[in-house]
Amino acid sequence: AITNAYNTATIYKSVKMIISSTERASKVIMALRTYSHKDTDLEIVPHDVVEDIEMVLTLLHNQIKYGIEIIREYKEVSKVLCVPDRLHQIWVNIINNAIQAMDCKGVLTISVSQIGSRVKVSITDNGPGISDAVAGRVFEPFFSTKKLGEGTGLGLDIVKRILNEVDGSIDFQTRPGKTTFNVWLEAQKE
Repeated sequence: AITNAYNTATIYKSVKMIISSTERASKVIMALRTYSHKDTDLEIVPHDVVEDIEMVLTLLHNQIKYGIEIIREYKEVSKVLCVPDRLHQIWVNIINNAIQAMDCKGVLTISVSQIGSRVKVSITDNGPGISDAVAGRVFEPFFSTKKLGEGTGLGLDIVKRILNEVDGSIDFQTRPGKTTFNVWLEAQKE
């Protein structure tokens, strides 16, 4: 009887693990399909910013899962006006930079709120901060603090260019233990 109970418990645990893994794989496949789908149409359309950030977090799960705690502070906001394919690139670049700044261990806080006609997305890491010598150059093309071969120095330049195309903007505040990049996007008029 004990053997049967043990076998039943083992089977139940295995089935739960398979279901969980299948659900996770399904999310990753959907995120990859969304991310890899390239619209040739560069039309600015209303898009769900929180859904977009969550899709990128799903894609970056392996970089995050062992040492990064994610705090989500999502308020209800209007859809943002953007080119969806390009919006993904913003989050990938900023979140990747934050993960690398924290050396893959720390707290990543993502806040989404609406202030008037703009949606503000704040991505904060608790890494060492950006030095004064570097802070004035972070948006320069080809400027990088990463080792040779680890970065192109184009990530934040690309982010800024994408935001310029949709009348958005980016700014940041930094100090040791807290760096926040704020992305401002136009909200869809209700």
